[in-house]
Amino acid sequence: MASIKQKVLDRINQIEDEELLNHVYKLIYDMQETKKILHLNEEQLNMVQEGIADYKRGAYYSTEELFSELLDDED
Repeated sequence: MASIKQKVLDRINQIEDEELLNHVYKLIYDMQETKKILHLNEEQLNMVQEGIADYKRGAYYSTEELFSELLDDED
């Protein structure tokens, strides 16, 4: 059975549409460029863990709630 990499390459080789190929290239290129590992110090890690805990217990605002609150404060 062909590997997933080979299947992708086979499908790409069948594409004749230059615009579609450009989109595929950009998608693959962007995915590789944005794939980064973040190294957090202890303080940053604690802040992330606090945020996750807040989320799990429902202590967060929706985007709509946040913007509503921010816009109401401008009056």
